Formats: sequence, C-alpha cells, structure tokens
Amino acid sequence: MEKARKPAEILGSTIETYRLNKTQVPEEDLKGKYRDAYAKLLHRLKKEAEEYMNHILYAGLRANPDRLDETITALEEDFKKNKISGKVYKAVFENFSIEEMEKIAREQQGRNIGIVLEHGGIVETWRLA
Repeated sequence: MEKARKPAEILGSTIETYRLNKTQVPEEDLKGKYRDAYAKLLHRLKKEAEEYMNHILYAGLRANPDRLDETITALEEDFKKNKISGKVYKAVFENFSIEEMEKIAREQQGRNIGIVLEHGGIVETWRLA
C-alpha cells in the first residue's frame, strides 16, 4: 500500500514536472502538439500552489464571527499590499522553488496571525501549518 503523499510533496513533484517542461521542451511544442497536456499541467500547478498557500496562510486561524468582514478585508488588503500573488508566481513559475514559496507564505502567515488577533480572533497554535 502506497503511503499518502503530503501536499508539499505533491506540489514539489508538480513544480519539477513543470520545470522539466519549461527547460527541456521547445516552446513551440508546448504551444503546439503538447498544448492540452501543458494547459492541464499549468492548471494543476496553479491549483496545488493555491491550496498549499491557503493551508499555510490560514490553518489554525479563527476569526471573530462578529468582526468577520473587517478581518477578511484586512487580510486581503495586507496580502495585496505585500504583493504576495506576484511573489508566489515568481517563486513557482519562474524560479521553480517550493522553498521560496513557503518562505513567502510563512512571512505572510505571521502577518495574518497578527491581523486575526487584532480583530479579536483566535490562533490555534497546534493547528498552524
């Protein structure tokens, strides 16, 4: 029986497959005869990266229900202010680095914890990713 793979292992494997495609397969083939398979790979990579990021960013955080909307707004504003999407895109799609992505996520996780606490939420440290 095969053991269950962790999200980081799955994402790391997908990043490696993407890296090999980007560095070993001619661009015209990726846009031509491998277009559909490559599009599926890109979709899978984006989905896996988003899921793993969200796991790191929000695991263990419980917003105060009475201040949920303002907490979400503050989290979104901080995410945009720090240009996390662009940094993660560069880490994954240009540098092929899950480690770089994790570092960005951990830094943002620290800010998220502060925001949730400022808005009366709870951090379950035993559940932090």
